[in-house]
Amino acid sequence: MKARYWVLFFGIVLFSQLLLASSLYPSHVEIKLASSVKTPLAKEPFWLVVQFKMEPGWHINGPEAVEAGNPLTLNWSLPTGVRILETVWPEPKMVQHGSIVSRIYEKEVWVLVKLEADVPLHQGKVGLDIKYVTCGDSCMLGNSHLDLNFPVDTALISEPDLYYWLQEGRLHQDVNMDFSWVLAIVFAFISGILLNLMPCVLPVLSLKLLSLLHYKGLMQNQLIKHATFFACGVLSSFWAVAGILAILKSQGQQLGWGFQLQSSTFVAFLSVTFLLLAMNMWGVFEIGTSLVGLDEKKLGSQRDFSYLSSFLSGVLACVVASPCSAPFMGTALGVAAIQPFFISFLIFSSLAIGLAFPFIMVCVFPKTINWLPKPGRWMETLKQILGFALLATVFWLVWIFGHQKNIDDVGELFGILLISAIGAWIYGRWSNINNSRLTRKLATACMVLSLGMSSFLIVNVTPGTSIKYLPVQWETYSPERLQVLREQGKSVFIDFTATWCLTCQMNKKVALESEDFLKKVNQLGIVVMRADWTNQDPKITVALADYGRNSVPLYVLHQGGEKSSPIILPQILTPKILVNELDKSLKNKVLS
Repeated sequence: MKARYWVLFFGIVLFSQLLLASSLYPSHVEIKLASSVKTPLAKEPFWLVVQFKMEPGWHINGPEAVEAGNPLTLNWSLPTGVRILETVWPEPKMVQHGSIVSRIYEKEVWVLVKLEADVPLHQGKVGLDIKYVTCGDSCMLGNSHLDLNFPVDTALISEPDLYYWLQEGRLHQDVNMDFSWVLAIVFAFISGILLNLMPCVLPVLSLKLLSLLHYKGLMQNQLIKHATFFACGVLSSFWAVAGILAILKSQGQQLGWGFQLQSSTFVAFLSVTFLLLAMNMWGVFEIGTSLVGLDEKKLGSQRDFSYLSSFLSGVLACVVASPCSAPFMGTALGVAAIQPFFISFLIFSSLAIGLAFPFIMVCVFPKTINWLPKPGRWMETLKQILGFALLATVFWLVWIFGHQKNIDDVGELFGILLISAIGAWIYGRWSNINNSRLTRKLATACMVLSLGMSSFLIVNVTPGTSIKYLPVQWETYSPERLQVLREQGKSVFIDFTATWCLTCQMNKKVALESEDFLKKVNQLGIVVMRADWTNQDPKITVALADYGRNSVPLYVLHQGGEKSSPIILPQILTPKILVNELDKSLKNKVLS
């Protein structure tokens, strides 16, 4: 009988927590998944419907809301032998705030997905992960997971409703098919040109254009060949992106330009890339200068200004453009996201041609080079100024990374950037021709080692690992609270720490957040307190003096009992040291 009451009690507590969570964090969006048939038959197409119903005054971003927040994405988990044939999106509403354009859904919308199964689905389950942004008085990220089991009992949609939303979606597609994709191609071309003015692309393109000053003697047909290779580099890179998007789309994911920035690992890699490009422009090292045609030690050598250099410059332009967006770009790529692959391919091609267009024009009309000043020291000055534009992009990427992760991971990313910078500096300092061959090889090895270490840390550290064991609740240190706990016979562990203390942060990461320590704390019922000395605090200063210290870190363990003497732990901690000290304190407490 008592067991029933306990079950009832915990059920009431759990239900109240769910109600509290829903009241504190309302989603403002109701999402349902339904089917047009009860049991799909073999080789007979059927429809699944994702129903979104927004509260008044609230909306969600559409699948192509690139410029104003994350787009709506659908990630399907389908049974074997089931494939997506078509996705019908209703027409979003376009909203513009200054230069930012977003396409949103309000009130109620249905997204329809046409599927086909190789065999009848008498038993099976379809899963759907939905990521969206909902906005009203404020904006918040939303994640939902829906499952639909076959045969379907209740989640069936009527034919009139299905027909209505199909007409709505296809009317939007049919009306705009002949015009919108043509307009999108034009917008993509314009946005590609404007993309050259973005701080992440401008430095690379500027150096490529300035490099032409040293090759005024080239024939026009040679310049046109360089423009062709540069355009091929840009086009092939954008085609690769379009292909990846098409493959992911065929697997049920709805993604757009910038989807790669949703990965903190990619953002970290991009941060290192931009930092190295900035250091290259400041002259810290010269590797890759032939990539943009500005190796000052080989000026006048037309062999260095190779066609491969132009092609790789095009690839680099696409890479550095990945975190950027330009006016009209969101609209153009939004259309590409809902069009067939061929049209999407044309839109991406137009964007690439727009990005390469300025360089192509200079090569086709070489007289425009005469408008630029003659080569001189001003080029080196401009090159260094453009490096600061790339550094600003690094700061922006770190800011994005911080929002994706936490402050500790940002610190790790700064460490990775430092390792990469040191490797680049060593290479630039000792790899020049004035040093011995052995010195140059060692410098190159250091550069490769630093980049390898940075890559390893990005892949294995930046994703982070969550603490599987439920962490304890750290209390804020106060002498009064410590006195009360000791009078109650509680054992207390105190962490005297500061954000600017590297040893403190290392101990926190390695030992104080370890599963072994947290388990032992919960097992022994020890109260843990944190005395944060990041800012001046007289109480903590006095407490440190009472323990005979004037610096951090300091780790103190008070056994249960007001008269017990405090135990000072080592400044360098490991999980084993902590667990052993806690076990030792328990034995002493029992013996006393």
